[in-house]
This record gives sequence, structure tokens and C-alpha cells, in this order.
Amino acid sequence: MSQRKGRKPTLQELVDQAGLDVIGHRIRRLRTRQNYSIRDLADIAQVSKNTLLRLEQGHPTHLSTIVAVCKALKVKTSSVVGVETPQASIRAVHKKSDYVWMDMNNFSGNGDDPALDPELVYRNELPESVTPFSNIKARFGDGVFNPNMILLAKPTPRRSHRGDEFVWVVSGTLKVVFDDQEMVLEEEEACMFWAAEMHHYEPAIEGETVKVLSIIIDPFPGQPVRLHLGKRKPTDDGE
Repeated sequence: MSQRKGRKPTLQELVDQAGLDVIGHRIRRLRTRQNYSIRDLADIAQVSKNTLLRLEQGHPTHLSTIVAVCKALKVKTSSVVGVETPQASIRAVHKKSDYVWMDMNNFSGNGDDPALDPELVYRNELPESVTPFSNIKARFGDGVFNPNMILLAKPTPRRSHRGDEFVWVVSGTLKVVFDDQEMVLEEEEACMFWAAEMHHYEPAIEGETVKVLSIIIDPFPGQPVRLHLGKRKPTDDGE
């Protein structure tokens, strides 16, 4: 839609430029980040649940509805309908300098877990009981998508936790062990599984360090994660 040079665009023009599908997606992300259900936000904005659902799905809606929902979310309407939004809210980047290695086998997640010496991590001079991992900062603050990098030299304890887990082998050969199945993944291979099932990781080749990208999809972000640990099942040789 054309507009005269120097004239401030109207709200309708901004909506047309950004697109209702983009605006709906932004509103949905803002809602989930603030832990609102569809019903909760609809009540605060004083719109029907169906109206809010259609807005998030990108269907045509009244401008007054967009304004009301933005007000309920305590964000400026211009930040939601603008063609350009602040990069900090829609992009997250992880650089090499952002790695902070901790012990995955003794990680509490309460914010005071001690960091490992990075020189010992990269030289692989840590005790056998330690499995280095680092959160990857390329994530949003809603806690749904949680990527981590793992450096695996020894088997990990068996564990289970809520959510789905995706693992991708960056380098080396990984063995993912469940109670009823073992999977061997080579470099650039991946799998996804229900993390509530007991599982553990180990290098498929003795003496090799495996680099693994693990992404946990959490269905209940913001709630404490309960990690259940178990003993590894004996191998065929009794170890």
C-alpha cells in the first residue's frame, strides 16, 4: 500500500505491510512467554476466546482487537504490527565465547552450578565421572526450546525427564541406550525420543570423545524439571 512521503503510516497500513499471519505469530509468542492461556489473555483483553484464537491464526480481525490484546500483553501496538521488530525479541545468537561448561551428571539447574575449567574440558583431562555440557544461548526465554552441547567421553547415568529430546551427532559415533533398544548414530545422524523413557548416552567407540547437540522440547516451560536417575543395565559381559 502506497503512502505519501513523510506521512506517518496508519495502523491499518502497518497491519497490511506486516501481514496478519506474522502479527498473529508474534502475539502467540508473547502470550506463551508470559504464560497466559488463550482463555486467560482473552479475559484480560475482554475479547472472546475464539476471536483471540483467530487472531493468532492470522485470520482477519478488527484493529481494535489487536490494540486490546497488545494492551493486555503490556506491549506497544507498534512493536507487534511494525514491519521491523527489535532484533533482541526475535533472534538469539550463541558465539564460541558463550560456552560455559558444567557437569551434566551433577547439574541442578538452580543457577549456582559450578563451571568447569575450559582448558581441562578441551584437553579432556576431567575425571571420568564428569560429562561436560553447555547451554546454548541461541534460545528464547520461554523455555520451550532448550539446546545444549555435550562432550561425551564416558557413559552417562541413566535418566528420564519430561519433554521430547532431539540429539544430533556433531562429531564421533554415539550410542543412545534405552531399556529395550540401542541406537548407534554416526556423525551428522540424529534421533528424537520421549525423554520420559529411561535412557543414557555413551561413545560407541571406546576412547573417542563424541560431540552431541541435544535439544529438549519442554511442554511445561517455567515449571521445575524433575530429573530421575537410575542405574545402567548390566552389559552382556556382566559389567
